[in-house]
Amino acid sequence: MYVAKNSRGVLVNLLQIEKSQPLIKETYYCPACRQKLILKAGNVKQRHFAHCAKKTCESFSEGETAEHLAGKALLFNWDQEAQLEVSLASIGQRADVLLPQLALEFQCSPLSTAKLEKRVAGYKKMNLQQWWLTGERLKEGVLRQGSSHFCLFNQTFGVHFWHLNTSKKSIELYTHLLTMSKQKSFKRKIFNFQEQPLSQIFGDRNSVPSIVCSTKKDWQQQKLSVQKKLYYCLPEILQIQQALYRRGSHLLQLPEILFAPSIATPFFGDWLYFLRFHFFQKSLSCSAIDLHEFSFQLTQRFLQTYQLQQKFPLVEPAAISAAFFTESCRLFQAFQQKKTSFKVFSADSL
Repeated sequence: MYVAKNSRGVLVNLLQIEKSQPLIKETYYCPACRQKLILKAGNVKQRHFAHCAKKTCESFSEGETAEHLAGKALLFNWDQEAQLEVSLASIGQRADVLLPQLALEFQCSPLSTAKLEKRVAGYKKMNLQQWWLTGERLKEGVLRQGSSHFCLFNQTFGVHFWHLNTSKKSIELYTHLLTMSKQKSFKRKIFNFQEQPLSQIFGDRNSVPSIVCSTKKDWQQQKLSVQKKLYYCLPEILQIQQALYRRGSHLLQLPEILFAPSIATPFFGDWLYFLRFHFFQKSLSCSAIDLHEFSFQLTQRFLQTYQLQQKFPLVEPAAISAAFFTESCRLFQAFQQKKTSFKVFSADSL
């Protein structure tokens, strides 16, 4: 940590003191738990404060790596409005960096779902927006696995997350993770140090829903992938096939347009094809308002059944439902325009 209180109760920020300037030898205290701190001014890490006993302070219980210290310093020096290590007494938390109405958290080590949800709830209680940025280790984990506690989701960027690159002094935005269920793909945008204010980077959202570009060949490849899973009798694909069979259809009889790539693939996996089939069925017999409500209930029931919130705690389920509805409407309109036979959707819906 960089900020401490001296014996007179004055906050001391090490980043605002030149390295060449010697510090007054006095006792320093943690602003959150008020326990004594040790001033570490070695040659390996940037000088900082540390607790004598970390477990006694909840706000600083995880310890700090050189990367975490460097990241906080980078964010603090990036923006003139940034405040460093602000203790929020009413919720018992400390933000790594605080901007007006925005708390920044630079996370370099794994964090349990329970702890993450507690922090998220605390910031919401204070009506603060929150911006979680990952360190190098967590970034590599997300790109390998395609999901993380720190992934976000909207219709512009799909599944996405933010990474703070301390060595290159940049913020990286990784978007559209796993738009194709068979491939691990993403897009990346880089914001260099002080190129834009932090609040502008965070707030720069394109309001136009994202469209996943694909060709008929992509749909056929997705369908071929499903065919292989059926051949090898993979348990999940057999469950999906049974659900379709009860509605008078078969996975390999579905129109190819249902296999189009989706920004919601990380949440639904291959169940997406069944959900789209169910949506297309309903589209034939109900109004737009009723269809919207049906779509919301359909996706929410799925997300609750498979406990997706535990895998993506920062993602609002309503945002997933909205994206599924928008995407499905677009596909259904395209399906109608091609005047494809509706025979496959003639079975009774729930």
